[in-house]
Amino acid sequence: MYQRTERTLWVGAIMLVIAAVIMSRRHTITQASTAQTRVPHTAVMMFDPDQFSTTAERTMARDPFRVERKPSDVSFGTPDPAPAPLAPPARPFQSLVLKGIIGGPPWQAIFAGIPNRGDNAVAHVGDTLAGLRVIRIRRDGAVLRGRDTLLTLPLTRTWQ
Repeated sequence: MYQRTERTLWVGAIMLVIAAVIMSRRHTITQASTAQTRVPHTAVMMFDPDQFSTTAERTMARDPFRVERKPSDVSFGTPDPAPAPLAPPARPFQSLVLKGIIGGPPWQAIFAGIPNRGDNAVAHVGDTLAGLRVIRIRRDGAVLRGRDTLLTLPLTRTWQ
């Protein structure tokens, strides 16, 4: 079965190559015959060199790309002064801690340190806490997703 399909594909590919060769030969023969019938023409100058230099000088004198029509205060090609290094962005959820896991599958998680909330919060998978969505809760940790971050919080300690 596969051998027949492979043979068919090979025959099709060979036929395509032969057709391409024939078409390219026809195209070159057609070009050669039309090239012989064309009348050679003399070079035509599209612009007057004197007029071109005059127009270029007038354009540079007007300086159309500067609104103020005066030279720039900053020369081109000079490096900009190095900007002050930026402080690393503060993590808004540094104090977020996974305090505990409740139940068995489906698990619930107890979170502490949620911004603008003083107490602990119990959350299920799919709940949103301060812009973070609870993606997964397992017996050893939880995963939360924000707009541009993915937090994996391990369980701080097992229940004694």
